[in-house]
Order: sequence, then structure tokens, then C-alpha cells
Amino acid sequence: MKRKLRPFRLILVVLAALAALGLMVAIFYFGLLERSSEAVLTEVSIPPGHQYVINGRVIAYLTDTALVTYNTDARRRPQAEHTLQTLPTGFDLLTPIENKSIQFAAFSGSSLQIFGQSTLQLNGEIADLRCGKSHVAVLRRNTSRGNDSIVVFNASGNEISDTPDYSDGQVVDFGFYVSDSVGSEHELLWVIVVSLRASKPVYTVKWFEYAGSGTTSYLPPFYDQAVERLYITDDSVFVIGTQDIFRYPILGGRGREAYRVGIYGQRVADMMETDAGVSFLLIPRQDPQNQTLRILNVSESDESGESLVTVHLQEPFIAALFSDSVLQVYSLTKLLTFNMNGRQILDMELTQVPLRVHKLDGGEFVLFETAAACYLASIQ
Repeated sequence: MKRKLRPFRLILVVLAALAALGLMVAIFYFGLLERSSEAVLTEVSIPPGHQYVINGRVIAYLTDTALVTYNTDARRRPQAEHTLQTLPTGFDLLTPIENKSIQFAAFSGSSLQIFGQSTLQLNGEIADLRCGKSHVAVLRRNTSRGNDSIVVFNASGNEISDTPDYSDGQVVDFGFYVSDSVGSEHELLWVIVVSLRASKPVYTVKWFEYAGSGTTSYLPPFYDQAVERLYITDDSVFVIGTQDIFRYPILGGRGREAYRVGIYGQRVADMMETDAGVSFLLIPRQDPQNQTLRILNVSESDESGESLVTVHLQEPFIAALFSDSVLQVYSLTKLLTFNMNGRQILDMELTQVPLRVHKLDGGEFVLFETAAACYLASIQ
């Protein structure tokens, strides 16, 4: 004759089963947290505080006599030195092309040096430059009239005659978007300009396509907010304002706003393309505790389809960025990693205190800068 379990014993059995299940889940969860628990640091001989730039997976920095490049894809000899006649004020790398050597452009005063070419003397002081795949854009400040001009050269050092006119204001930022995707080849020079002639600042965004149609495009002026930066994909131009993120199609319907998403009180710290669209990392502009991050997900269609994920931290963070499809957060003592749903998947103690952290393309490495040295860091 079978004995029936009394209600009290039945409850104990159920509770024991639940406890065992909870233990298994905890073991699995913390096993996940610790599965990638070691940061491998490879020192890169960048002197602390020295200027450096990152282009793709290549890091370049200046010494007293040379420009040094460090290519993370080169296994045997990742580091190379390029002797310079004079120490430049600034420099940039041309976007690396497969099976071709690394090229750069540098400037000092009114002198422009493009890798492998004779030094050029320009009219007027050079304020900055940006490199694309096969073009170099040089910014010259016009102090007498208060306007700026941008001159574009090809990689052979020849000036491009059909350079867009940017003389109607001051250049806030500029750069190149380069894409070699099949059917979407782009070498696009973009420029953010602010005009101070009206009672309030007026921002405009312009871009010129060198790889494809060779046409100049303009977006409608922005009167109600400042434009801080652009993020560009093969399908979209995202304009980051102080109050909104605007999306415009990059091909067809240029100048037509697809949508805007409000981000008032937050700044955009990073962007990442995903299978579903684009994710932006938002940081509150005024957060004394520095312990809140948000992930804003939007589409690349005419509707934003926006969703928001909030991540609350237990201690202030120093740097936060997207890398290899996850969110990495660095504090004085820890590296925390979250998936795109905001769930923590890594909690790792740091042996070095970071001052700044910059990601490289591909997500395998970040450049980890401390007070004493710089490291290439990868999580194993």
C-alpha cells in the first residue's frame, strides 16, 4: 500500500527541488560571469600623454624623431617607424587598404606631408587634417574673415579642384566615412559648420562623395540645437544633436529626415551597428554619481522602432564603450561587461587603473591607457 505525502512534507519536497534548481542556476550564472575572467595586457611603447590616433586596427603615435605605427593584424612585426624631418603638430592615418602598406599625412604650420610625397607648402596656417582611403582633407583657419576653408588632396599630393565650399562659417568637426562593401563603396567627406551671423548659432551638415557619384549633399539647417557629431553607416547618416538623434538616408532622399529620437539631458558616447539596426550608448550629462548608462536601439528604416535599456552600476565608471557586441564598463577597480539586454555577464578585477580606454575595430582589442603606460588589452 502506497503512502501519501502529507501536505507539510510535500511542501518541503517542493522547496528542496526549487533550492536545488536555484543552486544550479546560480552555478551556471556565476560560471558565465567568470568564464572570461582574464585580461591579457600587451604593452605598447606609447609614452604617457603623447598624441596618438587609431584608424581601424592600427595605432599611430609620435616620438621625438619618428611616427610609429602599430598594426594589430601583423603577427611578426606589428611595429614600424617612419622617420620625420620635423616633428608635426598633428597627423592622421589613411584608412588601411588590404595588402597595402600603412600611409599617413602630417602637418606643421603651413607644411603638409603626405606619406611618400614631397612636402607641400600651403597658403595659411593648417589647423587640422583628416584622412580617408585615398584623400586628405586639410582645415585652414581664416582669421581675417572669421571663416574656414577645407582643401582636399589625393594620396599623390594633387589638390582636388571640385572641393565643396565651406566658407560660410566655422568648422566644428569634419572627417571621412570609408566603406568598401560590395555595392556600397564610399569615401565620403563630411563637415559640420556653425554660423554665428544670426541671433542664435545655426548648424549645417554637408558631405561630398568621392568614391561614387561625386555629388555634394546638404541637410536642412539646425536652428534649435547644436550638432555635436555624425555617425555614418552604409545606409544612414545619424546626426547627433544636443536634444535629438536624427536619421537621414545616405542614398536616395538625401536631406529628407526619416525620424528623430529625443535624448535631452544625455550625450552619445558610442555607437554600434547590430543585426537589427544601430545601438547608441547614452550617458547623462549631469550625473554626479556617474553610475547610469542607457542603450538606445533604433532601426535603419523610416520608423525608429526605438527601445531603451537602462544599466545601473554600483560604483562610478571611468569609461564605457561597445566592443564585440557587448557593453564594457571600466571603473577604478573593475571591468564589467553587459549584454545588449543589460544583463551582467562579466565581473573582473583590474590590475591596472585606467585613465582612458579606446576600442579598435573588430572588438578583439582595446587600447588601455594608465598613468605609466599604454596596453593592448584583450579578454580571454
